[in-house]
Amino acid sequence: MRILLCDNHRLLVEALAGALRRGGHDVVAMATQPEEALHAAAEQDPDVCLLDVIFPGGAGIATITGIRDDCATAELTEPNKSPANPPRPRLPTTNS
Repeated sequence: MRILLCDNHRLLVEALAGALRRGGHDVVAMATQPEEALHAAAEQDPDVCLLDVIFPGGAGIATITGIRDDCATAELTEPNKSPANPPRPRLPTTNS
């Protein structure tokens, strides 16, 4: 499995890449900026992209959208909505 990692904390990316590689996974690219992740996704065509959505300037969501739109076979999985971590109920809102 070809993996792209992206987080604005370089030490975290490097540590995660090392752990994944020791586990036999193929980390094909690491990025610390959303623009780098977009370029790497287009160039490397990873099977999985682990991307932090909270970047300074709020570019994480736009990056996910860009990667999904550029990759014909992309499937977006949102960790906070997975079966292991179902969405939290929202409080009702009132419209005034």
